[in-house]
Amino acid sequence: MTKSAIRSRLAWPIAALLLVAGVSAGAAEPAVTRVIAACKVELQLFCDKVTPGNGRLLACLYANEDQLSVTCDYHLLSTAGELRDLMDELSRVGAACKADIQKLCIGVETGKGRVARCLRIHQAKVSTGCLDAIDATGIDVK
Repeated sequence: MTKSAIRSRLAWPIAALLLVAGVSAGAAEPAVTRVIAACKVELQLFCDKVTPGNGRLLACLYANEDQLSVTCDYHLLSTAGELRDLMDELSRVGAACKADIQKLCIGVETGKGRVARCLRIHQAKVSTGCLDAIDATGIDVK
């Protein structure tokens, strides 16, 4: 499988993780921090005018993939499995917390940790299943 094919297959997990990084900073921090540190020059050089969020920075890196340093390229690929695992956990949280979010956080815009903050504010009313799913991932909503 070519490097480009691997990137295409892994793009969604990484983009999704970077989208929710504000929500799951504790769990995602090591992988996200490594990618940001490794790609700092590329982010400044190619993506300085890109508004962070919704996977836009990652899309920018992929748009410039032929110009990425070996270090940046390596970290994007090496963290993909870790990020994919985290996305699986977040998906389970989404399923477990869907009713709570619809009931307690209706109208809260997604991104930048806003839904997590809403759940934290209403923690006393959040279902046990949702809290258990959150605890299992290490996501900090307390």
